[in-house]
Amino acid sequence: MDRFAINTQFIGQHQLCYPVCQSTNAEAMRLLHDDPPPNGTVILTDHQTAGRGQRENRWESESGKNLTFSVVIYPELAVMRQFYLNIVTSLAVADTLLPVDNIKIKWPNDIVSANRKLCGILIQNNLRINKIQTSVIGIGINVNQTAFSYTNVTSLAIMRSKAVNREEMLSGILENLERRYLQLKQEELKVLEADYLQRMYWLNEVHRFADRSGEFQGEITGMDEDGQLIIQTAQSLQKYGIKEVKYLD
Repeated sequence: MDRFAINTQFIGQHQLCYPVCQSTNAEAMRLLHDDPPPNGTVILTDHQTAGRGQRENRWESESGKNLTFSVVIYPELAVMRQFYLNIVTSLAVADTLLPVDNIKIKWPNDIVSANRKLCGILIQNNLRINKIQTSVIGIGINVNQTAFSYTNVTSLAIMRSKAVNREEMLSGILENLERRYLQLKQEELKVLEADYLQRMYWLNEVHRFADRSGEFQGEITGMDEDGQLIIQTAQSLQKYGIKEVKYLD
């Protein structure tokens, strides 16, 4: 994709577009080290050769079919509020998709539809003292790819049975990202929390999970003030941080 027009104050107003790169997040981190770009800079590529997601998983993306991009922001956000960046980003993607897409947010920030993963998000923060100085928000969304190596993934083209305009989708995500980010900066935390919980995958449902002690059955009841996932089991109320629990069915 080439440069595109966008109706925002700052997110996406500065764009760096590469035909191919290993990882837009890695490129963003390099820029922050060598020559920090403007706030809201978007780094975009048509072909990401070494993208990754949570748990060090590789992100599979066919060249020219999907959206793989990163956004650089300078949030000056208290470390204790860093989970709100997951909330803001996942809501921005969910806000952009149609109601018929049946979108849910799988804690902490995967976007799923009908139990299949549609979008992955990877946020990398640089801290100084007790604040997040810089954040790189990486987003990979399956748009027009229709064949995958894994069975638990999907794309918008598969879900809608037609091709989707990638530029329109990207513009929508970035516009919603700025809107949600400004809600965070304006301390609209309760609004963000409520909207996130409304779309939370498996909320108030009983399912199987696994942690370091083994498999168990439980019900997701929400999150605590630090963004930890709360699961009610038959024995007790458990809280989990990122990478501490797996969804099994």
